[in-house]
Amino acid sequence: MINYLRGVNHIYISWLGATFGQVSKRVNIMFRLKEAVTNDLDNLAGLVRKELGKTPADARGDVVRGLEVLEYSCGIASQLTGSSLP
Repeated sequence: MINYLRGVNHIYISWLGATFGQVSKRVNIMFRLKEAVTNDLDNLAGLVRKELGKTPADARGDVVRGLEVLEYSCGIASQLTGSSLP
């Protein structure tokens, strides 16, 4: 458990120290993920349907909502100003 917490702490500190260049790398990864989800939307919806027993329309809607979150996440980097609220 201690090793796990040390690892998580290391990742957290790295995340806090991110420069804009590192953020843009993360955004590029998110864009690639968005593209992969878009290209495989029907297959992912089929997996959701099988796993959760949803109707095809509901399963597709779940995947599309996840895709919307990815799209929002990809755009958030342009809103970073380097400041934070107290």
